Amino acid sequence: MKRIAIIGSGTGLFLARLLHNHGFDVTVYEAADRLGGHINTLKFPDGRIVEGGAEFLNPTYTCFFKLIEILGLKLNKFTATMEFTDLQNNTFLFTPCINDIFSKIAAYDKNKSFIENLENDINELAYLKKLYSIIFKFKQQEDKLTRNPIFLKDWITQIDEQDFAEKFIYPVLSSFYGVTSEQAKTKMTHYAMTYLITGSDCYEVRGGLSQYIDALKTHLDNINCTIKLSTKVQKITKVSDNKFLVKTEKGEDEYDNVAICVSAEAAKEILDENSCETSGLINIFSNVLYYDTVLSFNDNNSEEYCKKVVVHIKQTNEGAKTTATKSWNSNISKQWVTEATIPENNLAIVRYRHPMMNDKYYLAQEIMKAHNLKNNGLYFGSIMAGMNDSHESGIRASLNIARLLFKKYNFKTPKILKSFDSLDTGSEKMCCCF
Repeated sequence: MKRIAIIGSGTGLFLARLLHNHGFDVTVYEAADRLGGHINTLKFPDGRIVEGGAEFLNPTYTCFFKLIEILGLKLNKFTATMEFTDLQNNTFLFTPCINDIFSKIAAYDKNKSFIENLENDINELAYLKKLYSIIFKFKQQEDKLTRNPIFLKDWITQIDEQDFAEKFIYPVLSSFYGVTSEQAKTKMTHYAMTYLITGSDCYEVRGGLSQYIDALKTHLDNINCTIKLSTKVQKITKVSDNKFLVKTEKGEDEYDNVAICVSAEAAKEILDENSCETSGLINIFSNVLYYDTVLSFNDNNSEEYCKKVVVHIKQTNEGAKTTATKSWNSNISKQWVTEATIPENNLAIVRYRHPMMNDKYYLAQEIMKAHNLKNNGLYFGSIMAGMNDSHESGIRASLNIARLLFKKYNFKTPKILKSFDSLDTGSEKMCCCF
């Protein structure tokens, strides 16, 4: 048995499932007092549940869907309708696609005249025409933009769509990512456009996404995999050609391999700055910028939003604001806010850290993937080792690490890993996750 430490219990828990008792003795370290990372289903005393972190899954999540199938969990399908209100207080639906818009046109606002409704629909169709023309241009250049990333603002200038980008694209993307419009402009184009090229068909896990974390934990408990909650790793040191020392405040232990399945921000704190091999990685990871995401959860008693619309984006002079409400589920609004704008009487507040997906982020990803291919005992998983900031990225990263480890030791590939063979885990399509 080869000993391996896995740092982080989000997609790291899936890596543990792939490895433990298949030639590997796994120990999972988690600094928090719960498992799951950004998978965090909130359960309230009255029985209602809401996703406190990742939420929407779309059909491009092929590996994640396969895992859900293996775990025996059920999915509910829904349409991720989104609407946008601009500074002139004009509101229009921009997903689902244009074929679904005509059904909406018939449902006129009774508080407006026929002409006012018609003008709103004409404006809406004009916005959609412009949006879809930009998406079409992106799809034509997607492969090139993925291989040779450029800032979104530079690509928008190339296609001469600055005016529309200022009115719509930058505000929408800033609300999706929880950043300012100026920060949205400096995201790499192939990351930034992710949210605009995906379809409106989405899925949710019945009972909440944390069901999948719970199912993994139950299996790992049954096969005696060690999981250490509330145990923050302080330092990882390579003590010989094939041994690593993992130090925590509770002690230290030696392993044959280490898989770091946390953010670049967290990884740089636990790598050995005195090692020639990892000091360069620390410098690369230190250049990745992170920002705070604050989510507020409140009862949705407002009639401001159509109950059939899931995501509402409203542009203001202070920036774009996003509210997500699944009225069929819990009727709890999930709002992206700042520390200064947290609503009173909220049901819960959840805080995360997210990376700025710019050139520094892209470079860190490429460095991580190249380092993993060395197959020298230290691996990087989680979302940072994939194509973008999504849970599918972390699942694929875990699959790729597992393949490398089984190849390294010439161990027999387990059935669960083989079940993903038909899926493309070497490269990754764009996929979104709120």
